[in-house]
Amino acid sequence: MRNKLIRSLFLAATLLPCVLLNAAAPELSADDPLVYDAASGSLVARGRAVFTHDEFRLEADEIRYVQTSKVARASGNVRVTRPGLRLVAESLSYDSDKRSFSCGKFRAGYPPLVIEGDSASGDIDNMELTNVRAWMGEPGVAVPSLVAEKVNLLPGRRLLVVGAQPGLGSFRVLRIPQFSGSLDEAPELSTEGELGFRGKLGAYLRSRSLVPVTKGVSAGANLDIYSSRGVLVGPALQYDLSDEQGQLDGSVDFAWISDQGNTGYDYYARNISQNRWLFSARHRQDLKGGVRMTAYINLLSDLDMLRDFRPEAFDGNQYPDSFIEWTMPISEDIVASSLVRFSAFGNDYPVQNRLPELRIDMLANPLPFGGLYHTGYASYAVISTKTVGFAIHNQRLHAYYGLLRPVALAPWLGLTPRAGAFVARYDVAYDSDWDKSSAVHYIGELGLDLEANFHATWDWKHKLLGIDGLRHIVRPLVQWRRYGSAGDKDKSIVDNDFSVPSLQMPSLNLRESMFNDSMYMENPHLVRYGVENVLQTRDGEHGSRELASLGIFQDHYLSDYTDNMSYVQASLSPASFISLYYESGVYSDSVSSCWQRLRLSLKSADLWRLSLYADYRVNNYESYYASFYYKLSRNWGSMSTIGYDARAGEFDHGSFSLLQQLGDFWQLRYRVSYRKGDLRQDDVTFSVSVAAHRF
Repeated sequence: MRNKLIRSLFLAATLLPCVLLNAAAPELSADDPLVYDAASGSLVARGRAVFTHDEFRLEADEIRYVQTSKVARASGNVRVTRPGLRLVAESLSYDSDKRSFSCGKFRAGYPPLVIEGDSASGDIDNMELTNVRAWMGEPGVAVPSLVAEKVNLLPGRRLLVVGAQPGLGSFRVLRIPQFSGSLDEAPELSTEGELGFRGKLGAYLRSRSLVPVTKGVSAGANLDIYSSRGVLVGPALQYDLSDEQGQLDGSVDFAWISDQGNTGYDYYARNISQNRWLFSARHRQDLKGGVRMTAYINLLSDLDMLRDFRPEAFDGNQYPDSFIEWTMPISEDIVASSLVRFSAFGNDYPVQNRLPELRIDMLANPLPFGGLYHTGYASYAVISTKTVGFAIHNQRLHAYYGLLRPVALAPWLGLTPRAGAFVARYDVAYDSDWDKSSAVHYIGELGLDLEANFHATWDWKHKLLGIDGLRHIVRPLVQWRRYGSAGDKDKSIVDNDFSVPSLQMPSLNLRESMFNDSMYMENPHLVRYGVENVLQTRDGEHGSRELASLGIFQDHYLSDYTDNMSYVQASLSPASFISLYYESGVYSDSVSSCWQRLRLSLKSADLWRLSLYADYRVNNYESYYASFYYKLSRNWGSMSTIGYDARAGEFDHGSFSLLQQLGDFWQLRYRVSYRKGDLRQDDVTFSVSVAAHRF
């Protein structure tokens, strides 16, 4: 639950003096005739008395306005209203000359806040509220709330809060002695929590709480309690800072547990220690001159730490990576970068470490002669791949340089000849007898791109689909490529960077094609031809919106390489309720599928939504996934998911959940889930969890 209670309180504190200190000429009226009190020199209004200043409206049983001192005093059932705010008090006074006000006990509504206090006083530059109590919504047992001894609004839109105690209802979580900040950059209190039951963990409570400690910095703790495993605890930090030198943001989380359950064995049949921990850090920093640093660090005591205690994170990233990257523009067209990628501690899966990799990229830019453009890059890396019983260490050098010359044959037709050269050097390579030595590989590229561009428009509109005119773009293309190789052809290298097969049409440009043995050994010579169709409509926010597209392409090899390929790329998104993407690669000679990828999403406002995923790669995997949500009533909904592994011929995971809304802030989830062959949990589990909405 990321709650903006404090931020809303700050805005309310800003609005309150603006409401009460309006400089417009006042108007006083009442049901009864106005009476002049000579003793006090005041004009008295009784019987639904009203005192107004533009949008500010003060109502009370009695209002006395002293014309000499220009002070209005309201008493009895005092009510202040203006757009966005309503305040009630027993008494209130306002000095129009000094533009100051004061009141006793008050209660104010500032959506979504309800605020109470013992007193409020001040002027446009300085205001003080004492013994403040605020709720995010109507006061209740489980409503996020805040108590503060004193709130001061200071010059420069600064705020000082003393003795703040966030919590739920009347329950206080902790006390923050004092914090201050800008109203424009108000700090936020952030809490996340879940209560439930899961397999071998037993009943559990998970929580992560952060409180602001200074401008842009919040600190707190991770605290999980598991009835079958123990207590998982550790510090947490979150920051978002900026100044004239740049900006940075990120988070740090650490958690440790002395695991009292059966820790079992890891993937390599080794005993898992009872002392288990995880560390996660995210950092992004932008400096002057376009310099950027990005760091993602994930360290684990053992690989199963995520699977056991952070299953949601494990499902999304079973093998978390760690890297630190710097990028720095050297000129308008040249960018330098440095990347350190590593694995440590419990990360026993193979990772291609860079220790480090240094790279310089030259973006496509014109040469001063002949209408030529050039582009290229050079990278040097110390690489290491290691896991239990396996290690490869190497040094590699990759470099590419390319030339291209765009030629406009007609306004609708362009021709681009290109040429390029790539070199790769490895300190460690292997010959047919597995003898180890260095190797140098060269690849040359010649190419020709011919592309046309046609379009037609129609002034057709459809209100339901949000269509404001149609534009059909047709782009036929023909690309010719000839690759040639030289160097140590009898020596092969091991480079795990490029071992994962892709589910997309490969680029024919040598600069974008990562080096691999097949390109080097087979010297492809091919022609790619095809046509791309795009249907667009006007979009006021983005200029144009794509409604549908269809691309059909054919790779025809002119060399002995026989795997001619056909590709289809299609998308459909005529309205917000449907989104479809499909891409496939087919061996055209044998008319058999090589790979396919499908993504489909359908929804009907907030009533229901359906998502379908399908991924297929020949001799590798074939999996399907579907999820369906349906809103049963205002406070109830259901969610179903299912996964099917076609190669194994079985449904390997699925779940069914009932979601119950409690009030404005909480959601209960009743869930039964199935995961076949999970060595760390039961195949079938039931859980009831309580989660807080983010607001």
